Amino acid sequence: MRISANEQDLGYCAEAFTAKVYLDGIELIGRCITADEEKGEALCYKQPPIEGKKETFETEILKGAVKVVIE
Repeated sequence: MRISANEQDLGYCAEAFTAKVYLDGIELIGRCITADEEKGEALCYKQPPIEGKKETFETEILKGAVKVVIE
């Protein structure tokens, strides 16, 4: 499954904002933008963005066992 909070991504869906994403069993709290279980990749902010700040944040692609949980 691919899920994304980026409206320009093909995997975009509203559930992405409440989904939990795990990489190698560790939850990526507040960092994940796009997660792809099949590719084993998660596009994440290097640091969680601060609410209300309109800065550009650096991103990174993390690789491993990706699991998406939508509650």
